[in-house]
Amino acid sequence: MKTFAAVCLVLAVAAPALAEDAPVEWTLKGANFDPPVLTIEAKDTFTLKFNNTNSVAAELECKGLKVEKPVVAGGSILVRILNPKPGTYDCVDEPHEDVAKGQIVIK
Repeated sequence: MKTFAAVCLVLAVAAPALAEDAPVEWTLKGANFDPPVLTIEAKDTFTLKFNNTNSVAAELECKGLKVEKPVVAGGSILVRILNPKPGTYDCVDEPHEDVAKGQIVIK
């Protein structure tokens, strides 16, 4: 009986983590973010999957969300965004920030 109770407790604690939504995908194609404006419903935490389809490395930078992560050419990264506040956040591909710009809108 103690083993059954322990298993139930573990499942009750782990279930919310297992039920997390699938990552929100955002892609860098050339100097363009696709889509240019990524709109996300406000929630405690979400995971962003950022895909770099270019043949050169990129660096996703979203200062307002405290994100600055390199991405190899043709690669992807996963970034967990914790407790985002509603608002509009400007993001860039840092090596090409003069042309590669996008926004994340948290509603």
